[in-house]
This record gives sequence, C-alpha cells and structure tokens, in this order.
Amino acid sequence: MPSLNLPCWLMAMAVCAGPALADTAAPPTTDAAAQLLELQGFVGDDEREPPTAGLKSADCSVRLLSAALHYRREPNLYRNEFLPALVIDDYAERSKGRYNMISAGAAALALESAMATPDGVTDESVRRVVAFCGLKDRNLWVATETQPRISLARMVRGAALVSLLEGTDEDALAIANAIDAQAAGGNRR
Repeated sequence: MPSLNLPCWLMAMAVCAGPALADTAAPPTTDAAAQLLELQGFVGDDEREPPTAGLKSADCSVRLLSAALHYRREPNLYRNEFLPALVIDDYAERSKGRYNMISAGAAALALESAMATPDGVTDESVRRVVAFCGLKDRNLWVATETQPRISLARMVRGAALVSLLEGTDEDALAIANAIDAQAAGGNRR
C-alpha cells in the first residue's frame, strides 16, 4: 500500500472539501484582520523590520505571525515569543485517552474552515498560521493509511513552520519536536 504524503493530502483535502464545519474557531476580529494584512507585507522580506505591536496581540494568528517574522530576523531575541505561540496543549486530554477522531472528509472540512482568512490575505504562510490557530485547541485527529492517528493541528503547524522558516537555517521539524517534548514534559504526573 502506498504511503500517504501528508502535505499533499492536506492540500488535496482543502481543495476537495465542501462547506465549512460549524464548530470552528472565531474568525479574526476587524483589528486582527487589519494586522494580518499589514504583517502579510513583511512575509519573505527580511530587510524591513515588522511592527512589534502584533507580538502582544490577543489574536493567536497575529501574535504567531508577528513572532515568526521577528524570529526569522533575530532568533535569539524573539525565541520566547515565537516558540510558545506554537504550543499545542492537548497532553492533559490525551493522558485521559481523549482524542477527537474525525474522518478524512471531516478533516478536510475542518482544514478548509480553519484556513478561512480575511479578504486580502493571500499568502499561504499566513493562511497556514490562521489554520493552525483555528485548530490548535480542538484536539482533532485523523487516521491515515500508515498511522492510527495523526494530529491535524500538528500537521498544519508543520506546514506553517516550513513555510515561515523557508530560507533560514532553522529546522522546522526539530523546533516542533522540541516544543512538543517540552509541552508533554509539563503535563506528566
């Protein structure tokens, strides 16, 4: 049986999905949408310094995108803003055996809904950040041909990290693994 290529599967699911799921995260506020639009202009441009206001935003997408843009320029200075924004804190639920298993079709709908961005947001990195923030607290898992369950939020976070850190010496997989190891360690009893 062929193995599943997760990034391709995610994109195929997003393209083939029908209407969005009803129980999704709230869309960005007007203020957050404006900030995402402003920050989108800094994606891929390491020469200009992005505004720092987004680092303190209450909106996950704005905070994560702002932290990522600053981290690209100065990893040591912005590590404490960037890495915590990537945490998926589902370890307490998982330790109780709670996994919200969904079908591949439901995963596609959840992904499509989570990737809904304000008008004008066209950059795929920004869309992945928005999707990650929409999925990170939902504990959604899907079975694949090769794995009994894979976290939808972790798949999207991986895709977001790869695109956000493209062109740097940073290892997206190592960062994700370190974040998960630290988060899991904080939930062990």
